[in-house]
Amino acid sequence: MISFEIGEEEFVVLEIFNLFGQKVATLVNEIVAPGLYNIDWNASGYPSGVYYARFQVDHLMSISKVIRAR
Repeated sequence: MISFEIGEEEFVVLEIFNLFGQKVATLVNEIVAPGLYNIDWNASGYPSGVYYARFQVDHLMSISKVIRAR
């Protein structure tokens, strides 16, 4: 589960990358209304390990580590 909060309507991109920097999933890629969001990444088709979630809104970006355990 990946959570984020938006204070005003913004274009949001939330993507998942593997350790090699390859994008494996795009979870959000649209204009989002203000509010708190909980996005569930169904990683059942991916091997266990470390992934990175990149959250981008307007000119701001943050990256978080996501661990996929079996």
